[in-house]
Amino acid sequence: MIIILQIAGALCILYGAFVFMTAGWNVKFHAIWFVIGLLFFGAAQLLKQWYAGECALPKPLLIALCAIIVVGVICFVTVEFILISSALHKPEEPADYMVILGCQVNGTTVSRALRYRLEEAVDFVEKQDAKDMKIIVSGGQGSGEDISEAEAMYRYLVKKRIPAGQIIKEEQSTNTVENIRYSKKLMKKAEPSVIVVSNGFHIFRATHICKKQGIVRVEGLGASSDIWMGAAYYLREFFAVLKDFLVGNLA
Repeated sequence: MIIILQIAGALCILYGAFVFMTAGWNVKFHAIWFVIGLLFFGAAQLLKQWYAGECALPKPLLIALCAIIVVGVICFVTVEFILISSALHKPEEPADYMVILGCQVNGTTVSRALRYRLEEAVDFVEKQDAKDMKIIVSGGQGSGEDISEAEAMYRYLVKKRIPAGQIIKEEQSTNTVENIRYSKKLMKKAEPSVIVVSNGFHIFRATHICKKQGIVRVEGLGASSDIWMGAAYYLREFFAVLKDFLVGNLA
């Protein structure tokens, strides 16, 4: 067990370094992989002392720590199962509106994560021949972006032969909650059906934010993401779900 914990710690630290080398240093959250790695090493050292009879922690405290860890693992596994299940769901038919959630734009070029979302949306529209479905591209202009995310998505979709008249731009939002809130204002129907498009790990949170804001008839369309970044994305999403649940953003 000590060796397993040490190996897990080393793998977490190496993965954290890989994530930063791949995605850059802009997302500070990914440093949590270093923290988790150190916690694994600490747990290995504590276990080693316990086996040697040198552990200074009283037994009740050790039991409490173990209980906290078990409950935390159960919560984590449950949430991740829900996230993965939501990511795998695919709508069977078009809706009144499709909302494509924005993410990083590099200058005027969509990032790889955003391209995955757009390609998934285009593929769905073409397969379903959804010419009457309005497409809302949602995202404002952030740091390092020369145009809004909505504008970048609009240009990308037009190049993919999606009619310009089918696309509606929402250029105010800066996060998922605002994506949904401002996109809803652009919907003319009182009780519209909606397909929300994002990367798979994000679908559960996006659809439940929709429901919280009164969009009851909503389904998610999950796009791919870089496979080697999957663990980082799903870990970050776990904490994002907890945060939005605590502040009341989720239905």
